[in-house]
Amino acid sequence: MARIVYAMEQEISLERESVNEVESFKYLGTVISNTGSLDLEFSAWNIRTLQEVTNTNRLERRTALVCKELARFNIDVVALSETRLPEEGNIRESGKGYTIFWKGKALEEPRIHGVGFTLHSQLVHQHNLAPKAISERLMTVRIPITLNSHLTLISVYAPTMTSTDDDKAVFYTQHDHTIQTVPANNKLVGLGDFNARVGKDHRIWEGIIGRHGIGNCSANGQLLLGLCAEHQLVLTNTIFQLPKRHKTTWRHPRSKHWNTLDYVLTRDRDRGDVHITRSMPGAGDCWTDHRLLISQLSVAEADCQRRIREAQKTWWQRKAAETQSFATNVTCAASMQQQRKYSVPHGHQWAA
Repeated sequence: MARIVYAMEQEISLERESVNEVESFKYLGTVISNTGSLDLEFSAWNIRTLQEVTNTNRLERRTALVCKELARFNIDVVALSETRLPEEGNIRESGKGYTIFWKGKALEEPRIHGVGFTLHSQLVHQHNLAPKAISERLMTVRIPITLNSHLTLISVYAPTMTSTDDDKAVFYTQHDHTIQTVPANNKLVGLGDFNARVGKDHRIWEGIIGRHGIGNCSANGQLLLGLCAEHQLVLTNTIFQLPKRHKTTWRHPRSKHWNTLDYVLTRDRDRGDVHITRSMPGAGDCWTDHRLLISQLSVAEADCQRRIREAQKTWWQRKAAETQSFATNVTCAASMQQQRKYSVPHGHQWAA
């Protein structure tokens, strides 16, 4: 009897948990597309510097100009490279609706490198987001998708070809460790300036490079491909058939040739969630030789998730009702059995 009542309580508790999950299923201020999916707009942008120059006639700060461009493309999350700002900090561009986070070298060190995130301020306040700086080349942020899962983003600014082998080894060791700390059930997106050309050999690097890569592979590209192979990551730039101007992200200062150095990576199992990854030649002049790289990712299927949870709720309600009915019948049967056990048979006299 006690076990039956306990089972009934457990099923009712599970039903309540299912209902609570439906109520707390927050979607970050994302938009529902025509296909019913919940999408986020990501981008990676090497902006060369966020430092202000005193001898300029610009009416707006550099951070404001960058945010203005991001708002024009309706981007939710941006990985910034080569910010060149010292220490660690953040600034809110309230007029543009974005908050910029950065991590740079110490104040007394040269103003080089630097990495950061620009997040839509609504996301920051709704989910109390606080990016975590790993170094002046790596930064992460976790965004809740459902009650029990997150989207982990890694903003990257990798060493250039002229960097020392030690610098490259330190960076890729840190990057490898950062990826390992991401829970397996989390969606993972790495984006930024990897300073690497991966080429187009999709047969050798099957599952990592798609059929639409360009150019040749560099030494840094080999390092990046090795990291992707170890963690089953796909270079989403290479899986879409696009004009070359929408694949390349950086122009060589001497040859004037365009190359791809900026990438958006995700787990191979989630490649179907990426709708598009492309560069934007139309992005405004923000004193950078890198094009803005944009990627659209489905973080959940809205209608599918809703139908599943409604079915779960209905099922738990029906099971709770059946369990309650069964427990009531068992209780009545047990009560009748107890009455028969201790009742005096007709014509029987108790002994004196």
